[in-house]
Amino acid sequence: HGPRKDAASIVHVSDVARLALANEGAAADRVRTIQNGLPGGKHSDGSTGTLRKDLGISTEIPLAGIVGRFAEWKGHRQFIELARRMVAAGLPWHFVMIGKAFNEDQAFDAELRASVESLKLEVRVHFAPFRERIQHALFDLNILIHASLRLEPFGHAPIEVLASLIPLSPP
Repeated sequence: HGPRKDAASIVHVSDVARLALANEGAAADRVRTIQNGLPGGKHSDGSTGTLRKDLGISTEIPLAGIVGRFAEWKGHRQFIELARRMVAAGLPWHFVMIGKAFNEDQAFDAELRASVESLKLEVRVHFAPFRERIQHALFDLNILIHASLRLEPFGHAPIEVLASLIPLSPP
């Protein structure tokens, strides 16, 4: 469809979006960037994690996570393959996919769950729903995997991890 040629201004959230608009014929002088952001005060509230408790995973067990919409381009298949390899190597890690599939990705969600089951990884690979306060889950991860297979306009998960580690006010 492309950008409207008669638009007085086009607002986008990132350089990736700006380049996509330019490739579609948007006039550079009418394109404006307003970076996506995170609400202030949301992070570093001193809370402990809730994810391990919800999943029944001890703090002694390393936990890797991937956060976001369940969509083919987000790298969930690769995340499951990582889990398979690490389990096969005898490593004690657990893995969690936090998110959900939207309407058009319901079949992909079912595929992910079937894959985990067929690989007999149900005990080590967990599915958790989106959370209102994601930092409560992020505090429990030893590592966040951001595995998108294509450029994203703005990848929230890595930014939220970083924001969770940075105090917003002096102690």
